Amino acid sequence: MTMRISILLLVSMLLAIPLSCCGEKTTSLSTEPIQASAATIRADGLMCPKCANNVTLQLEKIRGVEDIRVNMEQGIVRVKLTGDQHPSEADLAQAIEDGGFTFRSVKEGDR
Repeated sequence: MTMRISILLLVSMLLAIPLSCCGEKTTSLSTEPIQASAATIRADGLMCPKCANNVTLQLEKIRGVEDIRVNMEQGIVRVKLTGDQHPSEADLAQAIEDGGFTFRSVKEGDR
């Protein structure tokens, strides 16, 4: 009986391994500075005002990022970019991940 349970658990784990990889994205993000004056970021996990605050704190650390607006309902963060040194897509994605959220995409512009 114990052997049967062990085999069942092993088979279950082996079947779950390929499924765990399905959700991963392997998109490469640009390390070149964003040319636009704004960017729209999509992120998962923005559920409450504290979440919005965590994202804001991370993005405020990035040079050139100002006027951060978080829409928790839509999972969107809009930022204005100022100065002569704009961040890259990779910089913005890292800030989202550092805040504890799942980065989905970034688009230049405020739409």
